[in-house]
This record gives sequence, C-alpha cells and structure tokens, in this order.
Amino acid sequence: MLKRLKLRFTFVLVLALVLGIVSSATVYASNNDSKNSIVKKTEKRLEAANNDIKSTLKLDNILNDYKQIDFPNGIDFNKDLDIAQEFDALDQSPIGSTMPIFLLKNDLSEIMVLYKEGDGTNVMKYAKRVNGNKWAEGEKRIKGAPILDINTIKDE
Repeated sequence: MLKRLKLRFTFVLVLALVLGIVSSATVYASNNDSKNSIVKKTEKRLEAANNDIKSTLKLDNILNDYKQIDFPNGIDFNKDLDIAQEFDALDQSPIGSTMPIFLLKNDLSEIMVLYKEGDGTNVMKYAKRVNGNKWAEGEKRIKGAPILDINTIKDE
C-alpha cells in the first residue's frame, strides 16, 4: 500500500514537472513571437517614414549620387574628420523623431541628414563644401504624413 502511494506521488510529481516545462516553453515561444512582431512593426514604421521623406522632399532622382552611411561608424575619422564634424553638427534630430538617415555624396562635396519629426514634418539638413573644408549649411522642412501608430500596423 505504501509503495503504491509513493508510486502515485512520484507519478504526479513527474507529471507536474513535465507540464511546468511544457507551459514554460510555450510562454517563452509566445513572448519571443511577440518581440519579433514588435521588431517587424518597427521596421515597417521606419520604412514608411523614410519613403515619405524621400517622396515629399523629391529625392528619388538624386539618391543615385549619394551613399547612405552608418554614422558615426561609416566615417574614417582620420581621413574625413571635416565630414564627420559636419555630420555631427547636422545630427540634431529632436526627441520623438525617426532615426536619421545619413547621406554622403559620392564626390564628398555634400552631405544630408534626413528625418521625420514627431508631428510628421520631414526635415532635410544639408551642407555643401565650399572653399576647401568650409561648409555652407541649409535646411528644408516639408509637412509629410504623420508617423504611423505602431498599434495600427498589421503584422504579417
């Protein structure tokens, strides 16, 4: 009788342990899917904002003359210190704006920083090289589509 009771207790204990492991794995997988969903939605949100920036500022025709760089990692500070300093001066996007896009003209004569502000305003800050290492700065602002609400983006 005591042996049977121990056997039942052991069986129930093992069953509870297995159910706990299975439910933990399910929760972990569900949480991981949720994180992947947020990443995908964020990428779609940023892509929509960047496409709106390029279309409202009419940049499609000139983008072939520029290369997108990862600032500050995409700059050789030993060789292109003046370009790095100018990018740093232009990179003043306010809180709530999208991640800026850094563009460098192929001949190194112009740079642009593009971003969308929280209210949907598309901003292009640019600088053109004049007289060697001097730069002439400018800014263009055009009202664009609002930044998409992440909760309205469908996850596919």
